[in-house]
Amino acid sequence: MGRGKGWAAGLVVMAAGPVAQACTVCDSRAGQAVRHGIFDGHFAQTAGVVLAPFAIFMMVSWLLYTRLPVPAYREAKEVR
Repeated sequence: MGRGKGWAAGLVVMAAGPVAQACTVCDSRAGQAVRHGIFDGHFAQTAGVVLAPFAIFMMVSWLLYTRLPVPAYREAKEVR
């Protein structure tokens, strides 16, 4: 974003508030069923199942980044 244009993004975010509050699904039976399905007694288990793939992807990325041999990088590092 260019300099001095942050106010436009802020204005858009502030204007979106009333739109988000005007959600017609949230007050319907379907919206209430979804809310009760998510925030029931098994919330921790549901959150764990939803967040587990992100943790796995981050772990695999870290392992590839730290353990994958990169000969060109090692050669350049040894020259210095």
